[in-house]
Amino acid sequence: MKALSLTEPWATLVVLARKDDPLIAEKQYETRDKAFHHRGWLAIQATKALDPIWRTEPFRSVLAKHGIAVEADFHLGCVVGMVEMVYDWFAWLKASQISAQEMAFGDFSGSRHAYEFRRPVRFPKPRPASGMPGVWTWRPWWDESMTNPAGKCCDDCDHFARCCDFLGDVIGNPYCDWAPTRFEQRAR
Repeated sequence: MKALSLTEPWATLVVLARKDDPLIAEKQYETRDKAFHHRGWLAIQATKALDPIWRTEPFRSVLAKHGIAVEADFHLGCVVGMVEMVYDWFAWLKASQISAQEMAFGDFSGSRHAYEFRRPVRFPKPRPASGMPGVWTWRPWWDESMTNPAGKCCDDCDHFARCCDFLGDVIGNPYCDWAPTRFEQRAR
């Protein structure tokens, strides 16, 4: 599974679902200076750094709505959840369409990109992981039991179409990313 490392509090904000619409995260866009062509599920890893900006508004009040009030509530150096990456916009195209809160959570200036995330999932028990700059591959805890049979890949599985719809491009993947379903040989 592809992963993206973010400094806290941004990592947590990306995986926190809004109370009024659970398909939308508190922070819906991650702004970066590079394009990102990935579509589908993306693990979010919180780096070991916690920016003191979390104590300012609107960060503090949004985090407090979700029970995050002290530094110990952050899970530094862990994969804290996952989101679905749906689009990579030029940030300036979105700047006039977003809320003041979202504007405070990102940098929508110049020629930056705004990665749009949907369907946030916050893990109840974040998993320790050493992240890397940019996009990297993370083997989730369920991965050990989800290796496909020798010589088989996702396109050989009966669940292939569903996984492509949900997870994006899985062609040739030797691991089953769809927990708890396991590989089932597709009838030819």
